[in-house]
Amino acid sequence: MKNVLLMVHCDAGQEARFQAALDLTRALDGHLTCVDVFVPQVVADDYYMGSGSAWAMAEAHAAERRHGTLIRDRLQQEDVSWDWIDATGGLSNRVTDAAGLADVIVSSRQADRMFDPNLPRVTEDIAITNNQPVVAVPAECRGIDWHGQAMVAWDGSAAAMAALREATPILALAADVEILEIDDRISGPTAEAAAGYLSRHGVPSTIERIHSLHRPTWELIEARADQAKASYIVMGAYGHNRTRELFFGGVTRSMIRDSAYPLVLAH
Repeated sequence: MKNVLLMVHCDAGQEARFQAALDLTRALDGHLTCVDVFVPQVVADDYYMGSGSAWAMAEAHAAERRHGTLIRDRLQQEDVSWDWIDATGGLSNRVTDAAGLADVIVSSRQADRMFDPNLPRVTEDIAITNNQPVVAVPAECRGIDWHGQAMVAWDGSAAAMAALREATPILALAADVEILEIDDRISGPTAEAAAGYLSRHGVPSTIERIHSLHRPTWELIEARADQAKASYIVMGAYGHNRTRELFFGGVTRSMIRDSAYPLVLAH
């Protein structure tokens, strides 16, 4: 794993993404590709506005260019190999277009305004659409210790297995890896099987089991991460149907929206 893809866009999550991507690129001794996405805003003209929408579009484009220039200037001062892609369109679509040769994608989780960019939705789309793991970073994050404590949220699902496989090169960097299994797992490989998989890749791990006690699973994961002082959490994205989670709630959606921790997601 050497190629890190960073979504660049002028929003409240940018600084967190930037720092997380730099830390990951350094930890992997890799290369950072930045895809700077300008998202055209649809503004309806009417009799009174005249060319108002064209003016708004030009201002938004100029602001995105200024933002891109600032990021490139900062990259010149960093000790990482990097390149740059300019793109126009929807965030998730343009990131997907650029992700063909990426090993991991860095995105954000919290939305900074009511409408676009809806960063949680963008991250969900990227995680479901792409084969690579997605590092989903909370807006307040200012760097990730990839050599610290890692947690794997394990339920034996296909999504959890995908996350474990895809994140193994990242987990290999960690000082300690804990596999967390909550007692509501009903099928699929056990936590012991997950630990065996990691051990064959030279990644030692420990297993922690907790009882659900009728609390939401995402709250239990979060509480254990607090206790373990986890640097990040690896988990499957949408082990159940995404539409079902949208309407009835689910672990993935709750973690993306509410977790305080960086997430490494795979679908």
